[in-house]
Amino acid sequence: MQIELNLTTAGISREYIDVTGYDSVSLQFEMLQGTSFGTGVVAIRKSNTRTASPAEFVPAKTVTSPGLTELVAKDWEKATYLVLEVPTAAASPTNVLVTVALKKNDGSIIDSPQEVVASIDNNYLDAFSRFRVSEPVTLFSSQCQYDAEPLLFESGATGTGGVTPAHSANTRMVALSCTTGTGTSYIQSYEYVPYQAGKSQLIFATGLFGAAVADAVVEVGAFDTNNGIIYRQNGTSGLEICLRSSTSGSVVNTTVSQADWNRDPMDGTGASGLTIDPTKVFILVVDAQFLAMGRVRVGFDVNGQIYWAHEFLNANNLAVPYMQTLSLPIQMMVTATSIGSTKTSHFKCASVSSEGGLEDDLAYQFATPEQTVTAGNGSRTHILSLRPLTTFNGITNHAYVKAKTIEVLVTGNSPVQWELAVGSTFSAAPTYADVNTTYSATEYSSAVGTVSAVGLVVASGYVAASNQAKGSLETHTTQRYPITLDRAGAVRSLGTLSLFVTGIGGTSASRASITFSEIR
Repeated sequence: MQIELNLTTAGISREYIDVTGYDSVSLQFEMLQGTSFGTGVVAIRKSNTRTASPAEFVPAKTVTSPGLTELVAKDWEKATYLVLEVPTAAASPTNVLVTVALKKNDGSIIDSPQEVVASIDNNYLDAFSRFRVSEPVTLFSSQCQYDAEPLLFESGATGTGGVTPAHSANTRMVALSCTTGTGTSYIQSYEYVPYQAGKSQLIFATGLFGAAVADAVVEVGAFDTNNGIIYRQNGTSGLEICLRSSTSGSVVNTTVSQADWNRDPMDGTGASGLTIDPTKVFILVVDAQFLAMGRVRVGFDVNGQIYWAHEFLNANNLAVPYMQTLSLPIQMMVTATSIGSTKTSHFKCASVSSEGGLEDDLAYQFATPEQTVTAGNGSRTHILSLRPLTTFNGITNHAYVKAKTIEVLVTGNSPVQWELAVGSTFSAAPTYADVNTTYSATEYSSAVGTVSAVGLVVASGYVAASNQAKGSLETHTTQRYPITLDRAGAVRSLGTLSLFVTGIGGTSASRASITFSEIR
């Protein structure tokens, strides 16, 4: 394995090597550039934690010239990590290439890069220490290219100071503002992007905080009021990273100020030498294990390189899960408590990927009971609707619902056009019943309604029928439209699927059912 240490006068470059279980480590140093190796003395230190301050590192050896250095167990005693460190005091930039070979207790050398790198924390590994490959499965994606994506996001404002978010045709960003008074301006995805156990969840969000304003807080990340991972500008108090949890029965925010970020404070003093500027656009990166007990890393993509700023280490540290769920919405919010001026921030893009894929066969599959109706002659007639329950087992329902197949059978004598729509409104509302009271988080219309507006038709087709022959149809459907509750946990028309039939040339008796899946 090779590690390149980049020495500049701006900071310290460190790499941690987990030496647990090894008797010796061979390190081959080679100067890549610089006037002489002596300008870039490499210190080999030892530490029991990744979060120790430099003062806590115990020196093991100092390398002042190129060549092979071998350390045996006595050099690090019971330390967990060897730390390769290029110090700040160097006179001129020098790049040092380090070749590392770890020897097991039986004396054998590990030659497999996978085996070596797996013990080192870097950007090539996902949240579960598996090699990253270029095949993540995108679960959620938005760009706000033409508008604030109202089919994917709920946006709005509260209080006397909150301003409804507005899309810019020039920047293609969404402005969130608060003016004099109190209130919030928010944009939140309707979808609580599903997490599957054992998969690394990779989250990107981009935007702009802008200059800090006293008593105005800006938050962005994957979060709601109860749980979440948040990057925050806390008025004029500075930048923060927050882990929100309600596992105690009430909301607890574990907030870490920028100076205390344990990977890199991003203030110019850390290993990267970078300083985060809130008046410039950001690419926020969150890499999370869940399994309710895993690690969460939060950082930034700068110039194509991910720099981790802070990590929350939960396994073997907590007595309860670190959050209730990692299935969370993407959100940006500006909150004003008593500002006397205007605070404006901007939201642009978001992406959530599962590194390892989202496996549909792990979803729960259900089907609605068959519903019957006589399709009106040339008149759109409601036959079936499907929507989430507001609660499931007493908990606000954020299950991911996806229609799989639509089945329509015509038993009448006239052909029928069928339409699948979201956002339908009714002059006489349908009656709803649970698909399955014990096992399903979804309800269906057990009695039809009277449609007043069909809404947005997302699929349609025809079923032939006559006196001599009857027709049926089974069609598979795909959808990007989130079948969800709104931000407050209430049902909404655009979060409801409705099926309609229209007789062609006469009325026609029809039957229908929908097969769907739930991921929760």
